[in-house]
Amino acid sequence: MERWYLACHKTGKHNALRVKAFLAHLNIEVLIPQIRMHQPRLDRPGQIRSVWEPLFPGYLFIHFDPETHHTSKVSACPGLSHLVRFGGVINPLHEAVVDEVLQLVLTVNVEADESIKQLVSPEPQAQKAPALTESQRRQIRRVMAEKNGVTRSALFYAFVEASRCCP
Repeated sequence: MERWYLACHKTGKHNALRVKAFLAHLNIEVLIPQIRMHQPRLDRPGQIRSVWEPLFPGYLFIHFDPETHHTSKVSACPGLSHLVRFGGVINPLHEAVVDEVLQLVLTVNVEADESIKQLVSPEPQAQKAPALTESQRRQIRRVMAEKNGVTRSALFYAFVEASRCCP
């Protein structure tokens, strides 16, 4: 069964795109959530510019079935550092967490600038993931509100790890 997994890509400007292109050849979906930030321009005081930056720098979401595509094959992808492990085991993310992140943030396809809603087919799943509690939703919103990308990544990782322990 296809599930969402969290992965880290190597540092560098184009490694996330390299991972996405390589895994696209294997028919594996990769999402790089992005957020629009407003930054002051250094060359023009009082002016701001809009820039897209990764919501979770260094991380990306991979949607695949480990029985179809072995994790070692995915991990050997150029530009990919490793699949995130929880307790030494590669575990899938809760569907509810991924759904909540996708609802809260405009997630785009980096190459085509398309909305994620067009990329993910809303197929009914045999095993529906449990919904998040209101407390968990507030935690995710607090993570999204963080201005620093590295801090946002660390908070999200901590939230995902905590949600693994306490469903």
